[in-house]
Amino acid sequence: MGKLIKSHLARLISLSAASYQAIAALYGFLWPKVFWDFTTKSMDSAVSPIPYLQLANFVSAGAVMAWEWPIHSCAQLRFYVYPQAHAVIFLVAAVPASLLYQGTNAALYYIIAAAFYWWSCYEGEIISPQPWRCTEEESSWA
Repeated sequence: MGKLIKSHLARLISLSAASYQAIAALYGFLWPKVFWDFTTKSMDSAVSPIPYLQLANFVSAGAVMAWEWPIHSCAQLRFYVYPQAHAVIFLVAAVPASLLYQGTNAALYYIIAAAFYWWSCYEGEIISPQPWRCTEEESSWA
């Protein structure tokens, strides 16, 4: 049996969360609802008549997809190889997802992916600039 490469698993979870968040944003355009509206009605202006929260979710989902399945300009960034940068970006993307009613599951997935990236940081993994390519240390399986 091989060892678990936590950064690859976190990448899969985060791509799933980003696609879920994009779909939730599209559903939010059709049925606008803030998750915390059972406590207060003051946040209802974030979803209607101008859909600020839905747009924020759609933009952050696109940014996470570009970051995790990296376009060339994202993969060339100096801090791309550090799992801490990925975890912080996920926690920032989880904020608008947790506010939209349809996006709460995506926020939970982002938190799980961030936890896996912190675990991979603890194990000493680095992230390859090309998706699904192992570094020399990961390919040894020792």
